[in-house]
Amino acid sequence: MTALATKGLLNVVKTLGGKLIGRVRLQKLVHLLRLVGIEDFRKLRFRYHFHGPYSRQLSEVVREAVAEGLLNEKQFDGDEGRFSYSYELTEDGQNFLGDLAFEPGEDIAQELEFVNKLNSRSLELEETARKVVTKVLAWKRKLSDKGVS
Repeated sequence: MTALATKGLLNVVKTLGGKLIGRVRLQKLVHLLRLVGIEDFRKLRFRYHFHGPYSRQLSEVVREAVAEGLLNEKQFDGDEGRFSYSYELTEDGQNFLGDLAFEPGEDIAQELEFVNKLNSRSLELEETARKVVTKVLAWKRKLSDKGVS
């Protein structure tokens, strides 16, 4: 995958204080950032999955970042008897970012912090709602273009 997506991933973890808990949460956060136009994630393709948007490409970026020592991944017992994962930015990850680190605008940082505090079910519902609203707006534009109001 691209260094751009890796940089974006590391910046997300850094913005959240250097630690992020949950693979599903990570997928949702990156998807939301892609929707608001963060360039680092523009090329990632998402599809709707069991718990909302999922990108196999993002999963590959995470695996590569862990394999390269840019992120530490820890597995632990999570909710409902399932495993959960946490990701921490390593010193090598900080060095990789170097001058590539971005300071998200206050609105994006606030959105990240808000979404990061949501539980998995709430995240899933928020993503589903965003998907429905996006579809409805697209349909409305198409109908408007055809002169239907």
